[in-house]
Amino acid sequence: DDTAAAPARASARARASRVAVAAVVTITVVAVLVIPPRTLTQSTVTQRALNSSTVASDTAPDQELLGTSDFSTLGVKDWSQLLAQTTDPTFFTSKSVDITGFVSADPDDPDDVFYVTRFVVTCCAVDAQPVGVPVYQPGWKSTLQTDEWVRVTGPFASNPSAKSRQPLAVMPQGVEQVDQPADPYVY
Repeated sequence: DDTAAAPARASARARASRVAVAAVVTITVVAVLVIPPRTLTQSTVTQRALNSSTVASDTAPDQELLGTSDFSTLGVKDWSQLLAQTTDPTFFTSKSVDITGFVSADPDDPDDVFYVTRFVVTCCAVDAQPVGVPVYQPGWKSTLQTDEWVRVTGPFASNPSAKSRQPLAVMPQGVEQVDQPADPYVY
């Protein structure tokens, strides 16, 4: 009886279809929960404007930051905001940085200048905007790689690079490779 078996086959196909859909949904949910998302990198920096005016205006430092006497606690975001507000070398005289971020090349002088870069997140990774502090270190590519995490210490000075558009840069006294922090973003 082929006619009697037809409803049973249709029911079996429907059940198999539901099981397949449930399996795909389950695998997708498990993958999203188990596989960590990739951190944003140099390739994202090249797609978005580093130190864009949007980031500077949305997160502009208040007068308290400009008037602080303790610059030792400032991070990449803070220093990039200060650099956006003033390029007066006298403001940066005797101020040193101790910052951590990943390496991204200065597009104007990729051989001598790199940025210590972080992403500023206001909501989620989709809205993340790169900010960075320029570091003048000729030949940096021989010891560092793009996207590598570093800790840089040193004072600001007029940028000796003739190609870079950055009037000031950190003159590094120390560049140390470090592990990516548990939370690589700043808020």
